[in-house]
Amino acid sequence: MIRIGGLIDGWIAAIWQLTTTHTTRMPSRAIHSYHGVCMPRVKISMPEEFLFTMRYPVGISDLNYAKHLNSVAMVHIVHEARLQFLANLGFTEANIFGLGMVVTDLAVDYRSESFANDLLIIDVGVGRFNRYGCDVCFQITNSALDRVVCNAKMGVVFFDFDKHKIAPVPKAFRELLGQNEDSL
Repeated sequence: MIRIGGLIDGWIAAIWQLTTTHTTRMPSRAIHSYHGVCMPRVKISMPEEFLFTMRYPVGISDLNYAKHLNSVAMVHIVHEARLQFLANLGFTEANIFGLGMVVTDLAVDYRSESFANDLLIIDVGVGRFNRYGCDVCFQITNSALDRVVCNAKMGVVFFDFDKHKIAPVPKAFRELLGQNEDSL
């Protein structure tokens, strides 16, 4: 397994030119200033429809020193949402029509805070298919406030663990999600 991790890093760099990214840099007018340092914001486009919804109650262990949802917990939440989305389709990340799914990138655009005992609604969708993968997108909403906490996306590729190489998106997976080859 350790060998696979090293190989995946190399493949991520190799497929960078083959895949399109779902995140874009914002124009200079959308630069966010933090303590006088200008930082460009990430903008994440959401798919037209969401295919799965998961609920997540924010727990005490999800909080940071300021007593609001921490960024590490959000990474865990979107990972869990992706796994539950796949399970809802009858898959695991290790077996989707005989191939695995590997995360190549993750972007999170935080919009508002969330606190202990908030119930988050995580809507999951897919988009921007390419030959080897797609983006799995998440919109996380605080149910009590009906406010978006964040938008996130994971770039994923399909991986043949037996051959130790990336593989094209299974045609049956695209069809299951209503994506045809013309959308590539």
